[in-house]
Amino acid sequence: MEQVRLSYRYLLNALILCFFVSLLFGCTRTEQVSTWPKEHKAQGNEPIPQEITIWAYSENYNKLVERFEKDNQGVKVHIKRVDYHDHVNLYREALVNGTAPDIMEVDHLVLGEFSVIDGLVDLKGEGFLEDRLKNTMSIPLMKAANSLDNKRLFALPISTSPLLTYYRKDIMEKYGYPSEPEELAKYMESEERLLAMATRLRQEGIYIMQDDLSPLDWAESAVSLFDNKYMFNRNNVRIARAFELSQQLKEMELALNVPLRTKAGQEAIRSGQQAMVFLGTWGERRLEKIAPDTKGLWRATRLPLCTYGFSDGTYFMMPKMSNNKKLAWEFMKYAYENMDQDGLVAAHLPSRLQLLERNSTSAFLGGQHANELYVKLTNHIVEYRPSPFDVDMEEKYRSKRQQALDNNEKPYETLSSIEYAINAEVRQSRKILLDMMSVRR
Repeated sequence: MEQVRLSYRYLLNALILCFFVSLLFGCTRTEQVSTWPKEHKAQGNEPIPQEITIWAYSENYNKLVERFEKDNQGVKVHIKRVDYHDHVNLYREALVNGTAPDIMEVDHLVLGEFSVIDGLVDLKGEGFLEDRLKNTMSIPLMKAANSLDNKRLFALPISTSPLLTYYRKDIMEKYGYPSEPEELAKYMESEERLLAMATRLRQEGIYIMQDDLSPLDWAESAVSLFDNKYMFNRNNVRIARAFELSQQLKEMELALNVPLRTKAGQEAIRSGQQAMVFLGTWGERRLEKIAPDTKGLWRATRLPLCTYGFSDGTYFMMPKMSNNKKLAWEFMKYAYENMDQDGLVAAHLPSRLQLLERNSTSAFLGGQHANELYVKLTNHIVEYRPSPFDVDMEEKYRSKRQQALDNNEKPYETLSSIEYAINAEVRQSRKILLDMMSVRR
């Protein structure tokens, strides 16, 4: 299967085409995709079937589907699980070839890939996002799903997530470190104490660092790759200092450097060799799935070094080729207004309050009031708006920073070099994009 991807070169060609077409004919779209294939048209007077299909990479909707079907007799909601790592390519291909479902779950971090596509329903249109819903929504999350000209809303935010520290409380206690969440977070605000703890535990065969580049990951999670003018946005003192700390970790061999998705990484979690990991709120479920026997031993707290980072979020998009837009929208609204599950922070603000009012605790996290922590940290994070260049350029950025780490290059010089290279690579696409936005205004 040929994968379809919005690389910056692909975007450039699409923008150039639309720029000239828009000047001649008033075109308001940037990329042509099929919107209603023949096989999706209703035949004659046949009733539209009361069923919809959702493509989703997470497991957050199974109970919601059961409740929705129970509340709406005769309705059937099908969920097809897709691979998170390939969902962007899969969705783009489906939009182009006419095989898209009624609803697609998409990650906040890749929204920019769909901000120039015309094959998605504008949720600002009549019959969709009424004022009642707008007034209950996190504003940054809604802005992130606006088209580049801010005229369309192509996705509905469902949930969001800060980046957290999950740690083994029993191991902290055993070696004399603070074990209560806020106490440990305050202890790790100091780079010197953090390094000293990593060094001491490393002597015992225990790691609190997942990867040499973990400090860089924390710092980068608080700032977008591009600013609102589509210029590289990660050449600053905070990022540079995090790079220096990553170099120290590498030099002192203080990180395990085994991905959590591998068997070795999961065994390190089960055995206690990896005593600290940095994940979104979904990390609670993932750790429980990997190491159920460690139930009660883990706790969650904020990131080290006074960092408040954004992990990710989920959205629903509705393709224009949907067979049943009315039912699809009803389910999207239902999910939006009822995403008050433990371990998730809803985009729907009243659901966050309901979550807190339940005052529930996490058995896996030893009775910790984890939801309270998750919502509290969400109030500190910056849920930035992704750009159409993010996916391609993030990959290039990560490749360059890894190369710089391996070669022990100077952080400030490295970041300046990366800034120049990435800005140069998107310069022409950036100019066309900004010109288009100016023309449309």
